[in-house]
Amino acid sequence: MKKKILIIRFGSLGDIILTSATVLNIKCNFPDVSIVYMTKEKYRSAVEMLDGVDEILTIDDNISIPRYFKFLTEINSQYEYVFDLHGNFRSWMARKFVTANHKLIYPKRRIERAMIVKNKILPENYPHTIDLYNQTLVAIDKIQYHSRPVIKTAKLQDTNVLDFFKQNKQIVLFAPGASYKTKQYPPDKFAEAAVEMYNKKGVGIIWADTDSSDEVPPVLKDISESSFLRMSNYPIQKLASVIEKTQVVVTNDSGIAHLSSAVNRPVIALFGPTHPVLGFAPRGMFDQVIQVKEECRPCSLHGSKPCYREYQYCFDKIAPERIVNLVLHKLENAKMTEKAVFLDRDGTLIEEKNYLFDPDEIEIIGGSIEALKALQNNGYKLVVVSNQSGVARGRFDIETVERVNRRLSEMFASEDIFIDAFYFCPHHPSGSTPEYAVACNCRKPSVGMVEEAILQLQIDPRKSFVVGDKLADVHLGKLMGGRSVLVRTGYGKEAEKFITKTPYYDNVVVEDNLKEVVEIILKG
Repeated sequence: MKKKILIIRFGSLGDIILTSATVLNIKCNFPDVSIVYMTKEKYRSAVEMLDGVDEILTIDDNISIPRYFKFLTEINSQYEYVFDLHGNFRSWMARKFVTANHKLIYPKRRIERAMIVKNKILPENYPHTIDLYNQTLVAIDKIQYHSRPVIKTAKLQDTNVLDFFKQNKQIVLFAPGASYKTKQYPPDKFAEAAVEMYNKKGVGIIWADTDSSDEVPPVLKDISESSFLRMSNYPIQKLASVIEKTQVVVTNDSGIAHLSSAVNRPVIALFGPTHPVLGFAPRGMFDQVIQVKEECRPCSLHGSKPCYREYQYCFDKIAPERIVNLVLHKLENAKMTEKAVFLDRDGTLIEEKNYLFDPDEIEIIGGSIEALKALQNNGYKLVVVSNQSGVARGRFDIETVERVNRRLSEMFASEDIFIDAFYFCPHHPSGSTPEYAVACNCRKPSVGMVEEAILQLQIDPRKSFVVGDKLADVHLGKLMGGRSVLVRTGYGKEAEKFITKTPYYDNVVVEDNLKEVVEIILKG
């Protein structure tokens, strides 16, 4: 019987999305285990976007304690682990009554956060909620490969939306909603910033609000009809697909901020009554919070407490011009326009030689040259990412790896193929060279090398692929939010035997070699 892991997080939208990294980390550590996710029925669609979840269990939003107890007895089975990522009374009941070999709860910082709100003393260093979720893995000596949200998206098929994207080269999405009115930057000021963006840059504006009965601020009528699109209470999965195609998202402290981070769009989040020290700031690579110093911040844990002052200064002091200037900066500097293929080296591009250290022993795998030419000619960046634990194990040094990479680059260049960048990880926790015998964030499937390439080469990981011959390469593609491709060269056939056993890998392309992979990539 296949082993199971139960993850518990009942809500809300943003919190569930923040568990996505931990779900993938669990899957990477336990790839042959089935993950069951327990949540509220209203958030099922959010959980469906989490890659790695095999089964979803839901409860009614207002389920009574007797009915909930009955539900727990009905779904009870032998779990290997229970990960409580909520930490409330209902999740305690689940931990209490569900049978499992190991039960873990994330460190919620309940008292610390309450004292921050009460005393208004802000710590200089504080953990993000994703890091706290990941601590459940650290507690059982497992690896946390990723610490940013990442979700699956479906192909955008709404004709009106697709036409809007065709008509507007750059699009900024404004999401003026939040779970509480007190957490909402004044909609009129939101609209003022949107109009100013349109006037200055001619960008398309999407106004994504949560209630179609709300009146749209009149100033938005200054935007031409072809450059303005209102999306009211849009289904969350479809909204994620829309956001994925925008350039910048402006939100409050809301679930939409985390949804946007999870599809790797730059987020500008306005924090008023809440504060990033509480652990819920957006966590994307290019995200930024706009806030002001006020002695009453944060006024409550979730921002629901009515403001006691004459004006809500935490928002009133944020001028729309500040938002506009930051959006302009993001449009100019936080570009992710390039598509790339991240290529494993040994066993994918060249023959596996088991700790290759001699440049003269490089053998390029047949078809690789033709494949790389085709990718290069079709606008793909070529980025080599490889684990070189031979450095940590004392088999060779950094300079040796660089000599091999340099020689390989020269061999490809002689065929008019130009590798955009080589990245390698010299670390391994079990190594014998102290300097490199450490845990790191660059050893695949950790995403450190990919994130460095994103920053340096302006790559959009959502449009990119990872190609390799090991399970680590497959997991890397999923962790970065791109597509994973396995080749049967090198150790690929061994990895293929494993991935055919679980539906989690159903969307992984498997081909004999790089040449055949390219045909699949270019055909979309």
